Amino acid sequence: MFTPDRYSDHWMPWAGFGVAICLLLSLLPLTWSHYIWNKWQDPHQELEVINDPRNRLVMFLYKSSLKVVWSSPTRIFLYLIMCSTLTGCAMLELLECDIDVEQGKKNLNKTMTTLSLSMEEQVLMSQCLPPWQVTETCSLVIIMSFLFLRIHFQLKLLVGCLIVGFFSWAVWFLNPELFSQGETWNPGMHPMVAHVLSIVFLTVTLHLLDRQVSADNLAVLETNTDLTEYMNRLDYKWKRQLAVEQEEGTTTHMVNKMLLENILPVHVAKLYLNTNRSYGELYHEEYNTVAVMFATITGYALWDEDNPYGNNQRTSLIVLNHIICDFDKVGYLWENIMCDFDKVGYLWENIMCDFDKLLPVSLNRDVCPQLLFDPSCLRVEKIKMAGWTYMAACGLDPGRRDSNLSLSRQTYSEHVLVVLARFATKMMRVLVRHTVGQDFTLRVGISHGKVTAGVVGSRKPLYDIWGDAVNMASRMDSTGESGRIQVPAETARVLREEGVSCTRRGITFVKGKGDMMTYFVDTDEELRLVSDNHPNTGGQLETQSQSDHEEFITRL
Repeated sequence: MFTPDRYSDHWMPWAGFGVAICLLLSLLPLTWSHYIWNKWQDPHQELEVINDPRNRLVMFLYKSSLKVVWSSPTRIFLYLIMCSTLTGCAMLELLECDIDVEQGKKNLNKTMTTLSLSMEEQVLMSQCLPPWQVTETCSLVIIMSFLFLRIHFQLKLLVGCLIVGFFSWAVWFLNPELFSQGETWNPGMHPMVAHVLSIVFLTVTLHLLDRQVSADNLAVLETNTDLTEYMNRLDYKWKRQLAVEQEEGTTTHMVNKMLLENILPVHVAKLYLNTNRSYGELYHEEYNTVAVMFATITGYALWDEDNPYGNNQRTSLIVLNHIICDFDKVGYLWENIMCDFDKVGYLWENIMCDFDKLLPVSLNRDVCPQLLFDPSCLRVEKIKMAGWTYMAACGLDPGRRDSNLSLSRQTYSEHVLVVLARFATKMMRVLVRHTVGQDFTLRVGISHGKVTAGVVGSRKPLYDIWGDAVNMASRMDSTGESGRIQVPAETARVLREEGVSCTRRGITFVKGKGDMMTYFVDTDEELRLVSDNHPNTGGQLETQSQSDHEEFITRL
């Protein structure tokens, strides 16, 4: 069939095959990079957002494949290029076929002569591909053109008809001598007709399979008889619906996550979001040094438009109802609440919103400069609200010591107190902006010490902290003065060692502790902490407080 001279003389088909292979291989990354990258980055489809590649070449291929996926003209253009390339490869052999029978007789290898074939047939078979092999190659091209799922069926039919027309031209006009010889379907049919009808019948069959027209689905589809197109459109709608449901599921997950993070600290919320966690498992944390703050809004006056003369219980109930209603609303986002508040409720909401915005202290450069690059800076964690009292703590670092990690880092007693004191002054400055119509002031009490934190409950978990420092901070708030930050002597000593000025208040009776020396943290006119000119006077402060206490007891 193929002689050695044929491989050396007929170089055009081999060159065409090489170009076609290179072209088709180059189209693979341009069409599949997006799918491969997503599968590599998220093999189990668990990520909400997949990052784009950083490499320029990979990014170009990624964007190109995205364009192929979402751009119909681009897909049609690539489809036509591939079909044209495959058709050209199938027809190159006919262009190189030597049909000079007389010249072929001289070059005919005698070893290929057969008694059953004429001399002309032997010459054609020695110089060209067998005609039915060319027809089968063309059939493969037509089959490939109908395998593209994202191409419209009418366009595939048009391409198939063009291939049939080009093949018919090659049979009847380009190489009629080649196709006029050989086998046919029956003795009464010319071989050329058999070749053309084979391609025509294959094209019609593939088109019918692509449409899948049947008498049963005609009544169902009525005007749209294309079941494949119908299924493609239905699949497209299902994918769109799935995308919408996935987006809604992602939104619901984010809302639930935000809800849980508003109830629990971030590190505890992550623990409860873990599906592998055993139900009912107790989670607790133990810290050696935590700063605790209680801040109560004072100076408020409740009013009722129907009863403007007095501060009554009904008005208090209305205000509390607005607050509880606001807390119970879905989302529990202080800054996004859309509840219809009255004057008192709306003002109270704005104040609480601004307080909550202060919680990510790690993002506030006023509290901790260059905090993103300073691992020692800690976060102020809101614990809960109790009436008009705001409770927060600093130093609840999940890596220091908890029920799952027994390792303990260095103590941050000085740092947590300074951060919390600055946070308290920030709250005071925020409260000043809301003193319109009423003179709001903030009474703050701060203490520090050992604290146990944990989650109580399983269905409605509550994160809370317990310890002597919590009780002391509450007493410092209740016995303090409006517009001042009251601290016990030990806390004042630590603050002074850190360069924060504190002024002695005197002996104060504290429930559960008796008489004890307390101090006020000094602030300037702008409600900022005042630096102590003698930061190393902590020991003198402690000695002075002890002597004052002994003097007070002696006087009694």
